[in-house]
Amino acid sequence: MTIPSRRTPAEAIQRMHELSLEAGPHITGQHVTSKLVMKRFAAPAGRDKGQICYISLDHPDQTYLRGPAGCGKVDDFLKFASGLLEKLWKKTEDQMHDALLAVDAGTVLGSERHSATIKDAIALHFARSLATRQVSERLWRQVVLQERTRWLRTPAGRRELQRLFRRRYGLDAAGLAALEIVLDEILAPSMEMWNSGAKFAEGIEYMHDHAQAWLRTQ
Repeated sequence: MTIPSRRTPAEAIQRMHELSLEAGPHITGQHVTSKLVMKRFAAPAGRDKGQICYISLDHPDQTYLRGPAGCGKVDDFLKFASGLLEKLWKKTEDQMHDALLAVDAGTVLGSERHSATIKDAIALHFARSLATRQVSERLWRQVVLQERTRWLRTPAGRRELQRLFRRRYGLDAAGLAALEIVLDEILAPSMEMWNSGAKFAEGIEYMHDHAQAWLRTQ
């Protein structure tokens, strides 16, 4: 398996379009931790058999008992193409039962198939995590700020915005506020790709594929 090269902007946009066509119905409650993994933290016997002690980070003084299906879920983790990426999740999880049995038996490293499944599960949990979403959101804000600064705070950027404003409205822009009108129009397609969740979904898929391919070489 070769490690995927970084997608060009045109390739990323094309992939977002493909995801929109393949997405299927939206799934609201999306797991970011495999149910098969969570089952290993469930009570093995007794009154609470099969239940997991669930702690809300918003209310750490309270604990709850839930089954694996009710833990590790995030509503609308992916707003875009959630159905397609759920299939990717399921494809790996369907192979994890036997791989985890091999872990228990101490034979997983002797099986290329089971080792690959464990690596795929690591790649999936890395890409589809709250930490990844937080980092992605922070990086996006930085990119937007850098772009706005590049256009509005450099002579070349302001000249180009002034030219676009004149062509669009037939008069010179009076100050930065007027130039920002044109800049907002320029950035609008990118902002829509982010706000719709399309850019994040494409990035999650790419990150998963890259992590999976890299782990397979280790």
